[in-house]
Amino acid sequence: MERIGKYELAAMIILFEVGSSSLFQLGAKANRDAWISMLLAFAAGLLLLGMFLYINGQEGRRNFADTLRRHFGRWLGTLVAAAYSLYFAYESMRNVRDFGDLMATTFLTNTPISFIMLVLILLSGYAVYKGVEVFFRTVGILLPLVGFSYILLIVLFFASDVLRTDRILPVLEDGIAPVLKAVPSIVMFPFGQMVVFLIFWQFAQDKSFVPKVSICAYLVTGTILTILNVCNIMILGAPLAGISSLPLLHAVRMMTIGAFMGRIDAFVVMLLFLALFVKATLWYLSSVVVLGQLAKRTDHRAFVAPAGVLIYFASFLEPNYIYHIWIGIEVSTLRIFPWFQIALPAALLLIIAVKKRRSKR
Repeated sequence: MERIGKYELAAMIILFEVGSSSLFQLGAKANRDAWISMLLAFAAGLLLLGMFLYINGQEGRRNFADTLRRHFGRWLGTLVAAAYSLYFAYESMRNVRDFGDLMATTFLTNTPISFIMLVLILLSGYAVYKGVEVFFRTVGILLPLVGFSYILLIVLFFASDVLRTDRILPVLEDGIAPVLKAVPSIVMFPFGQMVVFLIFWQFAQDKSFVPKVSICAYLVTGTILTILNVCNIMILGAPLAGISSLPLLHAVRMMTIGAFMGRIDAFVVMLLFLALFVKATLWYLSSVVVLGQLAKRTDHRAFVAPAGVLIYFASFLEPNYIYHIWIGIEVSTLRIFPWFQIALPAALLLIIAVKKRRSKR
């Protein structure tokens, strides 16, 4: 049986949540108050995390598919588990497409996006084939590098004197309505995506450390994303940060430290590549693991190739990057993700709570 430790779990949560989130200006609809929307969504996401942890705590070592079958019934539970597998594959596809467009528009401008995404799928497929424990350990190795890089980036922002506090003032100039309106989409992306760990908490060496480690890692992630959000606004200004396709990269290109021009594009792109690789691969792995659970197989490797082929070809369904972003923001985030991140877990929580209460009588 594969097992993961405290450090590996914390590392995965941090890199997964940062993932593609740093590609975008979260809460852009709130303009200069986007950071307030971030904080509110951060708090709401913590409530969702509590719900996920409660569900996990009640099920012991039972896997996700069996949990759904137990509480929703054999047929409905199987259908819901299959839907989750497709949802995870869809999320992976979105990250693969994000990666392809990122590389094709920055450094590999003469390389077909189909080849770029194929390379990522092959790398991810190999990691998925090696299994949960190996992948989590690999991410544990990457965390110091990625963590140090983000900290260095934030330090460079302050050292380069490009941060302007007037760009986040006055606070709530347009009232609280735009701030509140931006919250739901941020909850769904990225904070609600913690739902994926319902698949992996069962692999913890000791389930007693899961709540504390998960919450601490979540707090670290939320802090990093909020700081980056504020930095983007203070460097670019809310209007430019909101329309920029890659605000973090744009902000980095504006850095100047003394006579040194902060052209560290390659460094930032590599940072984004590592984060996207981790996130796309974990979604891919979760889809494959659930398929293995549905088939009642302890070895999930038979599903690696079919899932990889599906994810790869699905990434071509969106004709261009603009359409890809529109689908993500206007359709997926507000109409699809809430079912898997809020509605179904809430229904599962309610059923578990009712059964637990009845059993005590």
